[in-house]
Amino acid sequence: MKKQFLNSFDYIAAYLAHTCRNAPAGANDFFLELITSGPVSADEINVIMQKRTPLLPELSGRMKREFLTLAPYWKPGRRNVFTVQEIAPETSMESLANMPRPKSLISVFCAGKRLIFRFPHTVFDGIGAERFVAWLFSDAPPPADNGLLTSRHLNDWKRQMESGRTFRETLLSGTRENTAALCAAPDAETEFITETFPAERLIQEAEQEAGPFMTIPYLVNHALEKLLPALPENGAIVVPMTVDQRGQEDQAQDTLLFNHWSLLPLFIPESARHTKAQRLAALRRSFFEGNAKRIPAVFRHASFWARIVPFFIMRKMEKKYGNMLGGTFMFSYIDGSTLPGTPVCRSVIEDVRHYPVMPPRPGIGFFYTRAGDRLHLTISRRRGVCDL
Repeated sequence: MKKQFLNSFDYIAAYLAHTCRNAPAGANDFFLELITSGPVSADEINVIMQKRTPLLPELSGRMKREFLTLAPYWKPGRRNVFTVQEIAPETSMESLANMPRPKSLISVFCAGKRLIFRFPHTVFDGIGAERFVAWLFSDAPPPADNGLLTSRHLNDWKRQMESGRTFRETLLSGTRENTAALCAAPDAETEFITETFPAERLIQEAEQEAGPFMTIPYLVNHALEKLLPALPENGAIVVPMTVDQRGQEDQAQDTLLFNHWSLLPLFIPESARHTKAQRLAALRRSFFEGNAKRIPAVFRHASFWARIVPFFIMRKMEKKYGNMLGGTFMFSYIDGSTLPGTPVCRSVIEDVRHYPVMPPRPGIGFFYTRAGDRLHLTISRRRGVCDL
């Protein structure tokens, strides 16, 4: 069987999981909490998982390296794909997030009308996890494309060198200000804060204050207002924002598996930190410029060569550039979850919320998900990183 290779952000996800090895959970897995119209039993979910997961053979693989090129590829093999268990309905998400990493790839917890999935970031991103759940409770065949690459992507010298130069100029320039970063102890536990807003009202506020199609800069500023009192007084604010890249270049549109996100870092210089209007103007400008330069694609191509770098060298690079690359806080916005209304056994999914687990750098992230008329915010942080 011909080798299939991992994407840039598959490798970055693997490295971030490595940085979490000393935390209680042992990795930066993430959770989907589904609220269903009625209770779903572990026996019912177990039958569905046994029937459906064998259709995705990549779920039983692991990352390996080629001997000569060091390019990471996916090797099929035996693995415990899933576990399903009943837990008390009142079980907190924090207690699950601080449980040691299980041997199974996917863990499912049935807690009354809460159905909770634990996914590893090495095989799933947030949108892929939602698509996986929708696929799981359907009769649809698996996608034709498994999300892996047929090329090593190590030989496009011209594009990768140009991307690397733009990457350095944009993100690692020696003239750029220090970053106001929030880092956590490697063994710190995970904590969650959750809020819900009327989606239409907040989107309307975004258009009024930031302008049409400027929802993301508005939401970043919305998150930042909560965090400002806890930030160091000096330094620029850098916000790495995740961007879905499905359907672009050689990345499949409908895939469930592996990571198809990139980053668009948003910058607020220290001089623009002090008022809401200044912060919003800086975010709008950074958002426009980043999209004009196609920074997510640049980030992806500049990172292809980083896949051959062993983790111990990645750690040295992180010590040098960590604050600029990790930023002040992570940010993600999923505009319209597709899961509400999905049938699950004799019930229906009524609501969904994402709970990512943060690596030590940055130790905090703000994650917005729109589910119907609700806009959910999950603040994920490592204990001790700040006081909100």
